[in-house]
Amino acid sequence: MRSERAEATLPSAARLRAPARYWSGAPWLVLLLVSVVAVRVHELIPALAPLRPAILTALVSSGLLLLHSGERLMDILAGDQMFRLMLAYFAWAVVTAPFALWPGHAASAYGIFIPTLMMVGAFAFCAPTFRNVDRVQAAIVGAAGALAFQLLAQGRMNGGRLTSIGAFDSNDIAALLAFIFPLALGLAIRTRGPVQLIGIVTAPAALATIAATASRGGMIALVVASAVYAAGLRGTRRTVFIAFLVLGGITLAMAAPPQFRERMATLGSLGEDYNLSEHDGRMAVWRRGLGYLWTDPVMGVGFDNFYFAEGRSLAAAGRTGKWSAAHNAYLQVFVDLGIVGGVVYMTMLIGAVRRAIRQTGSTLRESCRRPELLAAIVAFCTSALFLSHAYSWPLFGLLGLIYFADRARIANTGEPEPLKSSATTRPTEWRSRRALEPGVSR
Repeated sequence: MRSERAEATLPSAARLRAPARYWSGAPWLVLLLVSVVAVRVHELIPALAPLRPAILTALVSSGLLLLHSGERLMDILAGDQMFRLMLAYFAWAVVTAPFALWPGHAASAYGIFIPTLMMVGAFAFCAPTFRNVDRVQAAIVGAAGALAFQLLAQGRMNGGRLTSIGAFDSNDIAALLAFIFPLALGLAIRTRGPVQLIGIVTAPAALATIAATASRGGMIALVVASAVYAAGLRGTRRTVFIAFLVLGGITLAMAAPPQFRERMATLGSLGEDYNLSEHDGRMAVWRRGLGYLWTDPVMGVGFDNFYFAEGRSLAAAGRTGKWSAAHNAYLQVFVDLGIVGGVVYMTMLIGAVRRAIRQTGSTLRESCRRPELLAAIVAFCTSALFLSHAYSWPLFGLLGLIYFADRARIANTGEPEPLKSSATTRPTEWRSRRALEPGVSR
């Protein structure tokens, strides 16, 4: 097996070199993992469901990465902050499971966390190059584009709204494509060749699919993402993109299905919306959720147990009704996993936002700037205000991409990372001083 050499950058005048090796097959496994685990592209073929493709792909890929890392495994993973945060998130979900309202359901966290943990860990095995970043971004965009085209061609309509498949409902697919849209634009504008084609083809498909779902939360996230992306562009690119947005908005308003226009019109009359007045509306659910949080602030009600907290509340009030989802990822995670789990979740998101902001820096070369990453994470954070996405598979794929892109930025700009004290830092082949691939600017 061929390996890729990388140089470790140290913040000293001497710039000491440490021999680090990355297996050349690692990026291809990450491409597969983000497509299957994060975007769940395998659901295009329902017959594959009995094989549990997400877990199977994660296990096989992790085995191959382990085979090519050997004794360096712990150093590789310990040097990746996203993996450490994800591991803490998973570990806390396991710790709180026995205290859950339904411990058996909380214990099922492994079904989400194990494959996502393996996917996030796989990023640490990749050489931090812009070429690899573009490859992973193209995989996420391409897989989501395939889902969008399948839905447009074969999706079912329910109440005038396009319904999704498998793990994603209408709102889920709209939220996914809202952050995929700026990622697709980034590929279309910045890259060349097949990768650029993936972006060019996926961007309009994402818009058409979001319109077909008539998701208000997805549309709000899309508008916010577009504004953030426009702000991150420079010169004529910004002007052209704004003109494109205006033209696209006019086209969407004219060509969108009637259900889309009707639902978007309600955004101007929210005072009449059921979400503000009814017992099952979002405002009422959020108020009750705050009560659940204060009742179980440390351990929470258990992984994915918000529904059962709703059932407990109805039973205590002597009522029957819907056991509602949280409809807010931030409330969901604090109620489910308590303050500790909520803090870890917010740390992952804030860390991603900070790293994405660095990708828009004015000191970076134009070929290295990626404003689409900030637009994408802001789009997710916006849709998370309305959706129960505390354990969203696509989120972890996006987080892995952003943290990986920041490693590539550091590697290619020569910017040193903060070092820990000498008592806790040991220079090894894979330690947290990020490894570089010499002379890469792709």
